[in-house]
Amino acid sequence: MNFENKNLFQEDDLRHFLHQRGLKYTRQREAVWWAICLLEDRHPSCEEIFNHSKSISPRLSWATVYRTLRWMKELGTIVERDFGNGRLRYESTGREWVHGHLVCGCCGKVIELKNREIKTLLKKAAKKHGFEVTRERMEGFGLCAECHRKKP
Repeated sequence: MNFENKNLFQEDDLRHFLHQRGLKYTRQREAVWWAICLLEDRHPSCEEIFNHSKSISPRLSWATVYRTLRWMKELGTIVERDFGNGRLRYESTGREWVHGHLVCGCCGKVIELKNREIKTLLKKAAKKHGFEVTRERMEGFGLCAECHRKKP
């Protein structure tokens, strides 16, 4: 089972997924999952996930969020991203295509690039150089429009 289509995700799916892996279903784990799904376009940090999850499940603890993120990462339901600004960010797996990110080095804003051509470009380059791609990732670092305007 995977969670590629979050629109079809149901509480029963999470229960089944956890049960298959010998893990208990809890309201706190569900809150963490929903926080990641709802905040995904922002590539949330652990703090953002905690704050949003806490609004869903007020008894949630930091330890539960850390443990839940760890097992979700180990099980492949989320990916941890390090954009170099000292805060790890998270996104769910199951993308239809390779995607990239533009990361602002000033404010930390992350803009997701959704473009099927990224995968085509990687395949062509790999073929040309006899290279086998085992992990696909594309990121550009710089300044977002707002930070660029503020720059003296």
